[in-house]
Amino acid sequence: MLVLVVVLTLSFDFTNGFTDLPQAIATVVSTRILRFPVAVLMAGMLIFAGAYSSTAVARTVAGRLVRTGSVTQDVLVAALAGALVWGLITWRLALPSSSSHALIGGLCGASIARGGWSAVVWERLSTDVMIPMVASPLIGLGIAFLVMTAVMMLLAHAGRRVWDPAFRYSQIFSAGSVAFAHGAGSGQKGMGILTMALLIRGAAPGGDVPIWAIAVCTLVMMAGGAMGSMRIIATLGSKIVRLNAVQGFAAQACCASVVYLASQLGMPVSTTQVLSGTVMGVGAAQRMGAVRWEIVQKMLGAWIVTIPAAGLVAAGAHLFSAARGLSLGRRPPGQTDYGNFCAIGHRRDYRNL
Repeated sequence: MLVLVVVLTLSFDFTNGFTDLPQAIATVVSTRILRFPVAVLMAGMLIFAGAYSSTAVARTVAGRLVRTGSVTQDVLVAALAGALVWGLITWRLALPSSSSHALIGGLCGASIARGGWSAVVWERLSTDVMIPMVASPLIGLGIAFLVMTAVMMLLAHAGRRVWDPAFRYSQIFSAGSVAFAHGAGSGQKGMGILTMALLIRGAAPGGDVPIWAIAVCTLVMMAGGAMGSMRIIATLGSKIVRLNAVQGFAAQACCASVVYLASQLGMPVSTTQVLSGTVMGVGAAQRMGAVRWEIVQKMLGAWIVTIPAAGLVAAGAHLFSAARGLSLGRRPPGQTDYGNFCAIGHRRDYRNL
């Protein structure tokens, strides 16, 4: 069962490359600042670095949204199944969606299937996930609109030959900031799931995420992004709004600020959704007609149904495994779950629980 969780976790990170990696490199690739392979390599390295900066989001997902004792190996398998299926569906439709919210929906759905509606901490789900999910793209849109309006006023009398080269190089920095912020927040999903599985099995004597897990998950995510992310880059970088260098810089700088602040507060916001909001904000600052609102409507529909859709798939997977006698809800004596681990303390030795 542990091997199955590891395989599904790496498969989940591979699909994350389809949906999550474009959020860091969409504008820098669509504006032709960097070539696609170079942008993928840069984003992967900074996601790897950002994974060390904070564990607040990982502890929110693992220890605050479901009741202690609800997380077992079969729940993890079902949660990953729900997130994987939804991620592949949205990738096939070329819609920027949140793998973080898909995993949260899968975790909640599998926990409900195992322990009933009381297994989910609904207050935490509302304050830490649902409200930030709605507010973060709107905040990003508003900040990007104000920043882009101010930049346009400052550059109103300057020729494009003056400011375009500077913003082209500055956009590389802003793209790197988005990648680092993503690694500090929602980029830790697969690493956290892998650590949960090892703790449940008793194979992880310490509380920190193993460095090999961070390295493997990052490499798998880079591989997935290199193979499939150009579809979503086209949606973010040109189908919503056709971006120039100034707009790309403003969109990514505002996105990185919102995502990093939310990660420090332990809120698992979607980098894809925030970046989509900032892209809309810079486009609307130019003119409202620059935003292709029909694409925005499709994206909003995907965002709204992500958590319940992934939850339904995960609940179905858990119920199917239970009906087929595959559930591993009973653990050997002396073993515990990741919910207890997070509740007692992130740094405490597992053997002392």
